[in-house]
Formats: sequence, structure tokens, C-alpha cells
Amino acid sequence: MKKIILFAVALSVICSCDFLEPIPTGNYTEENVTDYPKCVKGWLDSGYDSLIKHYGSFYYFHSEACCDNAALRDHSHAMWQMSQGNPSYEVTYMDIFMMWNECYRGVQFANMFLKDDVGLNMRYLEDQESNDVLRKTLQGDAYGLRAYFTFMLMRLFSGEGPDGQMLGVPLLTEHRLSVDPSGYVAKRATFDETCEQIIRDCDSALVYLPLANKDFLRETNETTIVTGAIRHRKLDKMAITAVKAFTYLAWASPAFCKDQAKARERYDLAARCAYEVFNYKMTKEYYKNVAGGYNPADSFLWSDSESPEILFVSQGLNNHNVERDVYPSGFSEGEAVMGPSQNLIDAYPMSNGYPIDDPENRGGYDPEHPYENRDPRFYSDIYYDARDIIRSRNGETMYTFEIADNGKDAPGQSGRTSPTGYYIKKFTYSNYNLADDTPDDGYRSVFYLRVNHMLMIFAEAANQVVGPLDESTYGMSAQRALKYIRAKKTVDGANGLGRRRDPYLDEVAAQGKEAFDKLVRNEWRGEFCFEGQRYFDIRRWGLLDKMNEPVRGVSITTDENGVKHYEYPVVDQHMYTSLWYPLPYKEMRISPEMVQNKGWEFYK
Repeated sequence: MKKIILFAVALSVICSCDFLEPIPTGNYTEENVTDYPKCVKGWLDSGYDSLIKHYGSFYYFHSEACCDNAALRDHSHAMWQMSQGNPSYEVTYMDIFMMWNECYRGVQFANMFLKDDVGLNMRYLEDQESNDVLRKTLQGDAYGLRAYFTFMLMRLFSGEGPDGQMLGVPLLTEHRLSVDPSGYVAKRATFDETCEQIIRDCDSALVYLPLANKDFLRETNETTIVTGAIRHRKLDKMAITAVKAFTYLAWASPAFCKDQAKARERYDLAARCAYEVFNYKMTKEYYKNVAGGYNPADSFLWSDSESPEILFVSQGLNNHNVERDVYPSGFSEGEAVMGPSQNLIDAYPMSNGYPIDDPENRGGYDPEHPYENRDPRFYSDIYYDARDIIRSRNGETMYTFEIADNGKDAPGQSGRTSPTGYYIKKFTYSNYNLADDTPDDGYRSVFYLRVNHMLMIFAEAANQVVGPLDESTYGMSAQRALKYIRAKKTVDGANGLGRRRDPYLDEVAAQGKEAFDKLVRNEWRGEFCFEGQRYFDIRRWGLLDKMNEPVRGVSITTDENGVKHYEYPVVDQHMYTSLWYPLPYKEMRISPEMVQNKGWEFYK
């Protein structure tokens, strides 16, 4: 039998000394591995190292251009080719395989640690009490990492098979230090089986992990400190509960669950998990009880990896990758890899919460001044015509976008400009300027899980079970959860819409479940734009029409009276025949029992 790629991944994990702690002889066997505790612990460190560390990846930035939130400048880009139904092997091999490979590498590191409880029974520290605590937390890390990586694989590669069955991904729950693939055939589990495995691993992790990685929650008298803030950037019970909430939400969603009774049960579990995390933040970590604690009204900075808003965060990096990807060539030699769509711009409501297409125009939308009085998040997320890049350190104007009248930053101009006429502001570090003598790179992390995720999950799931107004079933209404989202200060410190009152939210909540669900979906879109959410939401909602919605940009001209006129031409058109992402080409070639997702049957 041909050696399959999943075991190639496993073999690379074992043989790559770069990923392991140094050991005296440079090799080990199943018999002597317990002699090397640093090596065993190093498997988990390498597992965490396999996580994405920047937003400029398919899973985050680029997935927005696979739907209606953004458009790519370069049509040779792998994701644009995929949107045209043309994922050629040469174009997409690295993009598709990289995510598949990194996730399974993380799974295999966890499996190495869990095999025969080798990690749980290891002696890491001389102090017995500290050693016992460390062993437990590391066991929780292993189950948690396997759950999280499988969750990522589920989001990326699950889909409908050619026969209509909903499929998940191959489940790897065992690992052998001596790899012999001859008795193993890679095949996909069903979607239900994949979700069940994620939940099982989450529940196992909850047995071992601390409640949260906070010093004030440390319950043991550790001679050597192994819990609390020293575990920052590692999983804890709240992060794992958040993974469960996400999993139950996907499992309940229309594309994946046609049984209404089962969907209701899963929505209920999603709501309960999400509320458990939020309630923890509002009690144990509430700002009135703990210095620097969580306040749902407060803003946070993308450079603040210790914000109480965060549940699980990556390692921090000092670089200007985001700025390079989003700015035009006219500023800091940017690449303008993609630009936000007019579709997304139109999704931002007015500053009082009413949508721009409100029949009575109660928000006061003016098509001749379309950027005035919009949702404060719009100004934190988007650069548009005549907007300045302001250095936050001293208020200096470093650059002004010129998009009107075929300005230097308009679509199609020489150099590298956004194809839509808009630029991404979200995540950017406003002190970076390549023209400085010593450019100041921003320090950033990826916020894998944050409290606002839980509020959105709760709002969607609770509404599906009890509607938007019920306060008693869970201890909070779906409407209240959405109010927390909309009222929160922006990263720029501006008050959120509805900080004092939100009449549109109240109006929609009074209309019932269907109207409220429409608002929830729009809030998912705006709150988490460019964070890798929209693409996966559209898929789980089963909205192929949204995947193929014409992507519009802006064209601005000024007449002889100085009045600007706005047109919104189509700048991109996707041609998906399927909601699903294709499995890696090479995996299909060397795994004879692997089933490709519907719509990509030719891609094997």
C-alpha cells in the first residue's frame, strides 16, 4: 500500500530534531523515551508552535476574499483561482497542504504525549506537588491541542461528499513512535463523528486544565510555579469551553444539521458553553473585583496580548507583515494584497444602529456623504478616500488616501493599489512607517478566542432556542449579548453604537427570532471582519449565493462644483459550485479511500 501523507506528517514530527528539546544522544526509542522529560514536554511546546501566529494567512485575511467581504488584487493568487473553480495543483498545493499539514502535525505532537500516558507519568520536577500539578496541566494541554487542531481541520475541510453524506476529516487519536503505515488507511470520519471527537477531547482536557491561567486563581502551594500567568498563551478550561461552544454552534448550523430536534439540542449546548465563559469573566475576572479585570464596555488593542478580552492567544511577533499586506505601494511600499468590499462597507450601520437601507432612513444615511455618521467600528476597520493614517504616538499625519478622480490609491493605478478603493485599517500598527530612520514594527498576536466570540455564539444559539428576549433560561437574553457587542468601545476608544440606547436592536428583538437572526448574522460579519469568520459562517449557514455574490468596489468622481459622486462597480465575481473547500490534491492522490468534497470531484 502506498505510504499516505498523514503518516509522512507523523514521520516528520518524530524525525525533526528542530521541533524537539535537545537530548544527549540525539535519538530515543519507545523503551528509553521516559529518560528524556524535556523532550516529552517539548512535544507540546512544538504543538503550540504549530498554531498560526499572524493574521496574514488563508485562515484569517485571505478567506475574506473567498466570500463577499473583500477582493484580491492579484488574480494569480491561489484563493482567487479557487474562487473561479480552478484550484490547480501548482497554484494551491502550498496553501491547502500547509494548513492540513500544520494541523495534523499539531495533532501528532499531542498523540505522542498521550500515548500510553507517557506524558502523564513523566517526572519533570523534583518537588512532588509541583510535578503532579505540571503533569496534569500538560495532559490537559495535549487533549486540548488535539481538540483545537481537529476543530480547525473541521472548519476548513468538512463538507458534503458526492453521495450527499456530510463528512468531517480523518481522525488521528493514536500515535506510534515507530511509524509503520502498512496497516492504516486514511479515510474521513463523518461530520458527526468529527464533532463528537472534538467534544470528547475537550471534556478530557477539562479534567486536567486549570480554570484560567491567572495567578489569583492558583489553588495549589507550588514550590515551583507551574500554573497561573506562567501559562499565558496556553489553553485553560475557559478556552476549551469556548472551543466546545464553537463546535456545538457549527454542529447545529443549517448546512450541517437537518434534524431540527438535534439542532435545538446543540444550539442549547452552544449557548450554555458560551454563557459559562462570559459568566466567568463577569464574576471571577470582573474589573470591579480584580485589578485590570474584564469590563465588557472597554476597548482593547490588537497589540495587547494580555487584554482580559482574550481567551486564547498566539505567541507575539514584532513585524510589519500586516502593514505590508494592506497598505498601497504609495505608503511604506505596501502590497495591497486585498481590499475590503463595498458589500462589507454597506453592512456597517449608522451611528445610531439603524442600517443604511432602513426604509424610513432613521439613521440619516446620505448617499452623497456615505462615510459620515457610521458605526464607530467602521472607522476602526476601514481606510477610505481622504482618510489619514495618523501616527498614534504624536498625532502626525503620515499619509492621506487619494481614491477619488483616479487618485494614486484608486483601483487600477500604477503600483499596487486596492482593487476595491478601500483599505484595511484593522490590526494595523499606526506608528509604523517604512520611511522612518528606524521603522517601528508593531507587536501583535493572533487572538484565537475572545469573549466577543462567546457573546456572538450566545446571541445566535440562544435566539434559536428561546428567541431574543428570554432572560431566565440561561441567565441572559440573546438581545443583551448583542447589546454588549454593539455598545463596546472600539479599539480607537470611541463609544460603541447604542452605548446609551439602541432603538434598532430593541425593535428587531421585539420582532422575534427570524428578524433577530438576520441582525446576528450581520453582527458576525462586521465585528469579526478579517478575523477569518465570515467565510466559515457563510458555509455553515449554507449560503452559496453569498459565496457567489458579486463583489463591489467604489469609484469616486468630483464634478465642476466640487461635489463627489459615488458609483459601486462589480470588481470580482466568484464562481463556486460548492460551499466546501477542497481537500489537498496530494492527499487525494496518495490516499485511495479519501473522499473529495462535493464540487471538487475532479480535484484528485
